[in-house]
Amino acid sequence: MENDQHLIRITPAGPETSVAIKKPPRMGLVFLKALLMAPFRPNTLADDAIVPLTRIILQGFQPDPALISRYRTVCGFNENNENIIPITYLQTLFIGILGKFIISPFFPLKPTGLIQVFQSFEQKRPVNTGEILDLACILSGFTKKETGIETRFILEVRSGGEMVWQGISGFFTRSGAKKAPIGPEA
Repeated sequence: MENDQHLIRITPAGPETSVAIKKPPRMGLVFLKALLMAPFRPNTLADDAIVPLTRIILQGFQPDPALISRYRTVCGFNENNENIIPITYLQTLFIGILGKFIISPFFPLKPTGLIQVFQSFEQKRPVNTGEILDLACILSGFTKKETGIETRFILEVRSGGEMVWQGISGFFTRSGAKKAPIGPEA
């Protein structure tokens, strides 16, 4: 994807809209809605598209200690720190929130066909199992390439107002654009 020569960056703009949700979305409903709405959304953006600056927030969330324990066992995390949430577990808390964002009216592309192509995260400090967390998912922008569109989301975990974990997730969707011919024109 880095070899694409024609790149157009689209950054969300305007006053920020915050959408609060009360609980993690149920993934079965997210998938169903994505399938139902897919025919009505485009798979590309205009080069001059204006996308609203939006964040979806889940406040006052306490991860389930039993789920953390199972995750710790399955993934082979050290039992010596059983009061600390594994850094990678925090990423899993965003699966439903990302799904909710992608089916929301604030996301302009077809929800089906998105493929996660990268993720990175940084833990600012260890997060204890009993902490109450605020999770935020922010649409960071789009990059149009010859073969499709890359979408980036910023993910934030706060505890008591303090940023304790931050990540970025990138997705790619083919846009149906035809690739420019390579070499001299005939």
